[in-house]
Amino acid sequence: MTTRLVPAAKQLISEISDMGKPYKVTQGDPDGYGFIRDLTLDARSSKWLVPILDAIADERIRSIHHPENKGRAQIKFVGDTRADFAQPFGIAAVDKVFRGEDEGSMMEPDEDQ
Repeated sequence: MTTRLVPAAKQLISEISDMGKPYKVTQGDPDGYGFIRDLTLDARSSKWLVPILDAIADERIRSIHHPENKGRAQIKFVGDTRADFAQPFGIAAVDKVFRGEDEGSMMEPDEDQ
């Protein structure tokens, strides 16, 4: 049986790669349909990426296991068709906000609106 990553996992890896930071991703075992829905990140990538993924709270991610914010994070994608969507997660935009480079996008709307 051919195995492959779910599109959401591919998109996440692509955005991590685009950040230009060193990273290592290990794929989990395929499910009964040949889809890989689990990724494990190295400790260094986990440290900066887990807070971003927590902030995004994307419904395509079922869980992020990162014990005590140390070590390697395990990311599990949902087992339904939501994982088939490869729309952007927005990692770079959230990272900019966290680093204080794009504060305007997180401002509260005016009360007049």
